Order: sequence, then C-alpha cells, then structure tokens
Amino acid sequence: MKKILLAFERSSFSRAAMQMAVEIHKSSPIMLTAAFLPETHIPNIWAELAIPVSNGYTDTIVEQESSAAVKKSIQLFNRTCERYRIEHSIHSHSGETGLSELIKESRFADLLILGTDQFTPTQNTGIRLSNYLDSLLHSAECPVLLVPNKATLPTNTILCYDGSGASSFAIKQFAYLFPELCNNPAMLVHMSKEEELPLNLLVQELLQAHFPDISIETIDPKEKDYFSNWISSKKGVVLVAGAFERSEISRVFKRSFIASMMEAHQLPIFIAHR
Repeated sequence: MKKILLAFERSSFSRAAMQMAVEIHKSSPIMLTAAFLPETHIPNIWAELAIPVSNGYTDTIVEQESSAAVKKSIQLFNRTCERYRIEHSIHSHSGETGLSELIKESRFADLLILGTDQFTPTQNTGIRLSNYLDSLLHSAECPVLLVPNKATLPTNTILCYDGSGASSFAIKQFAYLFPELCNNPAMLVHMSKEEELPLNLLVQELLQAHFPDISIETIDPKEKDYFSNWISSKKGVVLVAGAFERSEISRVFKRSFIASMMEAHQLPIFIAHR
C-alpha cells in the first residue's frame, strides 16, 4: 500500500489530482491524506501589485471568503474516498507555517500529488512556477507527481536521462512506486551530443530490470524543438525527471524545462529527489 499526500489550497480543490489518486488506487491500494494549505494566489496578487496590506486584515477576508469553499472541498474529498473505499485522512494547515508543515509531512509519504492548475498561475507570457510549487519541488522529501487539468493513469513512460545521479534516482523511484506501470511501453530520452549513454552498460541493466518494453532515443540539445514536437504527439504519457539540483544554474534550467512541459503539453511529470 502506498501512502499518498494530496495538497490543496484551502478554497480550491484539484479534481485532476484527486482523480489521479483514484486511478492509482484502482491499480494498487493507497492510503490518502489531504493537506489543505493557506491561500497563495491572493497574497501573491497583493505582492505583485506592490500594495501594502495588513496581514491580519487580509487573512480575515481570505478566511471568510474561503470557509464555505473549504467545507465543500472537504466534503468532496470525503465522498470520493468513501465511494472508492480509499483509506483517508485530512490535515489542515494555516498561516505562514503551511508550506513548512507540508514539507515535513512529505517526509512520511511515499508520494506527493499536486494539481498544476492550483500552483502554476497562467499569465500572458504563459505558465510560471509559483513560489509554493518552486519550494515544494526543491524541498519535498518524497517524489512529487505534477498532474495537469486532465488526469488519467499513464499508458506510456518517458524517462529523462542526462547521466546524473538525480536522473537515475528518479527512474528507480518511479519503478519502486509504480511497478504496475513499468510494463507499459517506455522510452529513455538522452539529451546529449554524444550517441553513447553515460555509464551505458549499468543504465541498460537498470532499465532491463524494471522496464521490459524499453527503447532508447538520443537527442541533441540543439534539437530541443524536435523533442517538444515529438513529445506533443505522444498520448497517455508520464514524464520522469530528476529533481532540482542544489546549484542555482541547474535549478533555473530544470524549472524552465518543467514549466514549458506543463504549459505546452499538459502531461503528468514525476520528479524525485536524491
């Protein structure tokens, strides 16, 4: 049984994230915890407009406006879990400690599911990662599954490999958490000018141990537009990627890559820390 953590904003309920949890449960039983977090969008709006607002006043407004929505979200969560006979619990976090409490909870979860519709506000320039999502991807102590608006259990797997320990760790974590999905067709995508995979023999042994239907594709980084067009033609895909590294350069690159994948292709993305 997997212990899965769902994160919701207090006045918002991601049906896609909930549906993904249900689909995983149908395949393999889960224990599900819903963590309701304090509002992120409204305070961010005030910050972006550079308008000084009393925290106490803002919190009061938010709480009054969201209380009914929170109750509705909790009812919907409970009803869904009861319908599919999912063992479940609810944790409610408030104030500035909401994010740190969620990160602490992730230490005791096998997987954290996030609906990207809640944590990636759309602007005229496209999707950007919110501070909440950015912090969670960097600090979560369990793998994270980012789920787009329409969520279905994947039927194909794309493994991103760059020769780093982070990318191989993500592949292993995906295999450990979702052995039932490993029989699906899978492809290892290696972004490099070199055709030879780093640690070729070892990587292939790992893949053979977990993915019986696996192929390997090497793509020159200059052909990233080709990769983008290619992946857009794939249906029922989950993308498996290593987590943000500690260096700021690596974090910026991967943040941009993940954001572009969510914006352009709306596919689930599995991310794991080493």
